[in-house]
Amino acid sequence: MKLFILLLCLGLSPILKAQTTAPSPANDRPVILIGELKGYNYPGLEDKVAQTWDFIKTSTGFNQLKMTAEAPIINFEPFIFAKETPDWVLFQKQWIKDHPEVWDDWNKFSHGVKPDEDGNPFPKKFTAFEYYGTSHIQVNPEFSFIPYYQYDDKGIEQDLAGLGYYSVGHELHHYIFTLMGVPIKLHHCIFTLPRKSTEKPLIEALSDFLIDNHISSFLARFRGSDAEINLNPCNDLSPDEQKAASDWAQKL
Repeated sequence: MKLFILLLCLGLSPILKAQTTAPSPANDRPVILIGELKGYNYPGLEDKVAQTWDFIKTSTGFNQLKMTAEAPIINFEPFIFAKETPDWVLFQKQWIKDHPEVWDDWNKFSHGVKPDEDGNPFPKKFTAFEYYGTSHIQVNPEFSFIPYYQYDDKGIEQDLAGLGYYSVGHELHHYIFTLMGVPIKLHHCIFTLPRKSTEKPLIEALSDFLIDNHISSFLARFRGSDAEINLNPCNDLSPDEQKAASDWAQKL
């Protein structure tokens, strides 16, 4: 479960050049809740997220399994109750009640972080979170998108890094793995392992896809896949769990 929580510490062209993927059917195209990104200019946000989703369904082998996925709902909001919509707050609280084992394990790992004065149980610096067992994902734009929103050389404000799309892709991997029945404790280790189909780990393939398709800059590799691989998440697993993770990776 420690590995499940590591995800919280890490987040142009319509023609995909790195890998051709079938477009999402209308019923599983990601639903975007614009949240705190409202008022900012992120051209093609929904299309870029959809392209990333399509790529991940292909790279993980999900499409080949002939499975269907409920459309992921991605909310770009900070993890602070006062800044979020009431419906999402109610969802968060209900999720904690419905998944006490996940929440308890996280609290053990985080040394028992307590809710703040507003009753918010999530640390304010969470980057992103996939609500295990649901189709809901939350990405904090204050740490993954907005810090890179600045003037370009023509004086136009825009996101010059695209690192937030890596955070989105990371969480979408968790969602797909859960649908595929991969034990959640193994996710981060599998993300970093060579696969049966290629020596390139999933998260490295994600970085390459985002960079090659001009969705993200080199930061997707430097602060994304390279950073995750350097964490050596497999070292936090028992030998039996490491073998199970390797076995899963060899199915991909």
